[in-house]
Amino acid sequence: MPTRSIGMKCRWLSREKFALIIGDGRVIAVAEIRGLSVHEDRVAVDGAVLTEGHPVRDEWIGRPDPAINASQNPVGYCDLPQEAEFRERPCGCKCGEISTRDFLPGHDVRAFQDRVRRLFNGSPLEFFRWVDRMAGQHGVPVLAIRSRPNSDAADAVDQGEPSNP
Repeated sequence: MPTRSIGMKCRWLSREKFALIIGDGRVIAVAEIRGLSVHEDRVAVDGAVLTEGHPVRDEWIGRPDPAINASQNPVGYCDLPQEAEFRERPCGCKCGEISTRDFLPGHDVRAFQDRVRRLFNGSPLEFFRWVDRMAGQHGVPVLAIRSRPNSDAADAVDQGEPSNP
């Protein structure tokens, strides 16, 4: 894989469903990827090892590493034909269409706008203020102050919940 930023790695890896664990040039285990976590300049893949009977696991156990390359990086990337059927899932906006990503193109924006309309009376500003308050309450650093418009009235009225739940 070419050099990628952490964000690019996370976006790319979030589409993957399986990881092959290689030992001595052969697949010794197959895991289902369930999530990712970032640790400084590295991305960790979280998952569970598949047991006998899973079609991807059974196809790859004992076979040579399909991503053999001349890199010194112990991590290789490739597409596995057996993954295709597991990549498809319902679009995250709940439109009922099928996608190989969390959202079909443009549907993430549609889902965001729908929630802003329903939960924040159509105000993206109220949404951002709510996110900043939630982040602060949970110890997550918020963005620089210049990205948070100053409004004493909004802070006094809204105590951490959407204005129209």
